[in-house]
Amino acid sequence: MRKIVNVHKHSIESEDEVCIRNFFPNEINNMAKSSYYSVGIHPWFIKQESLEIELEAIKKCAEDESFLAVGECGLDRVCNTDFDLQRKVFVQQIAISEAVSKPMVIHSVKAYSDILSYRKKMKLNCPWIIHGFQGSVQIAEQLIDKGCFLSFGKAIFRRKIQEVFEQLPLQKLFLETDEDQIKIAKVLESASEVRNMEKNELNSILWDNFSRIFGF
Repeated sequence: MRKIVNVHKHSIESEDEVCIRNFFPNEINNMAKSSYYSVGIHPWFIKQESLEIELEAIKKCAEDESFLAVGECGLDRVCNTDFDLQRKVFVQQIAISEAVSKPMVIHSVKAYSDILSYRKKMKLNCPWIIHGFQGSVQIAEQLIDKGCFLSFGKAIFRRKIQEVFEQLPLQKLFLETDEDQIKIAKVLESASEVRNMEKNELNSILWDNFSRIFGF
């Protein structure tokens, strides 16, 4: 089987996968070698005093051919960061994404409606990947309709999320491990069982999605 597509991960790439490894701007000077990576300002870690420096760092990374996406970034209604500040920084990163023609990896906690509002009101060319999706079928369909892909991680082991995953178009989905210690092979195995298909077949579709969204 081809290497497994892992669209969002924080740790080192393993031998059985091709991943987009996530880094934050303050990590890029010490980045370990990775095939592909993304850089973004997470809503948990927004710092006013270093904001402009970090935004410039993202722009600089975008010059690297291994840089595939802006993020993870987004909106989180549960964390302590002021929500208006989150919105401001999110919009600034949307602008970078559009300027450099790179997709975004989106962190969203209790903010799917907010994310949707940006997709509806802004003229956007770049797709967004909603990582760690745990919403309803209805929310999923709305996001997909507005140009988003949805990525599923360890939540795929929960029946409620499986019921969502099995109803969505595979051409708009990805799998991931995020910060979790679980192997991407286990996520793929569970996802394949949910869709009643061979792992190779599902991974081939994920590769098609990967190639399409990132221009390979």
